[in-house]
Amino acid sequence: ADRQSEAASAANWQPRRIAAWASAAVCVTAIGLLVITVRVIQLKIAPGERLQSVMEDPFSTRTSVGRRGDIVDRRGRLLATTKIGWRAFVDPHETQDLSTIGVQLQQLIGIDAVETARKVDSRRHSRFVPVSDILEDWQVDRILSADLDGVGLERRQVRAYPYGETASRLVGKVGFDHDGLGGLEHALDEQLQGSPGSVRYLRDVKRRPLWVESHGYQPHDDGDAIQLSLDLEIQRFVESRL
Repeated sequence: ADRQSEAASAANWQPRRIAAWASAAVCVTAIGLLVITVRVIQLKIAPGERLQSVMEDPFSTRTSVGRRGDIVDRRGRLLATTKIGWRAFVDPHETQDLSTIGVQLQQLIGIDAVETARKVDSRRHSRFVPVSDILEDWQVDRILSADLDGVGLERRQVRAYPYGETASRLVGKVGFDHDGLGGLEHALDEQLQGSPGSVRYLRDVKRRPLWVESHGYQPHDDGDAIQLSLDLEIQRFVESRL
């Protein structure tokens, strides 16, 4: 009977020991998670001076520009339209060697190395330093294929006049920011201008979007297309005769 009692006691002790170790592990894990949670909350609410010096806003805002409206003649032929172009920019925080980035871009797409270095040096604390005008297609292809750290492409609108000088004084011009500077581009600027949009998103440590809040997206609106009573062919004939 004593042997049976000892065997039964030993058999019961093993599950109790396992249960005790499991309970201890669960308690330690729970305490560890609680400590981590409290520490994260503390760093979020009241970060120390060393952490404050390197902290950034975890949200980024990306804007989209409304397309400027077309100007067409009475038959719908384009007198002025908007195309998409690209210009190069440098992010000094992501560039491995700021001293050579100008030379690299000059060798890659032919822009002046000294001028690029001057622009970047004057704005070292910025995340966005434009270093070129509107690029040609071959320059865009080279930047995309090279994949240089800290070098990116900004999408820009480019105003185009398919018929060149025909009716150019009447149609007018726009500036770099697509504000009408003369002619109908200026007189009808309010109708032609689109309104910008934006999206605000939470990003990770590598600046990749994580999610967008429901109120963080505002779509852009394109400008109105304007049809004139002018006939392009009659205008061309009159100008050539004059």
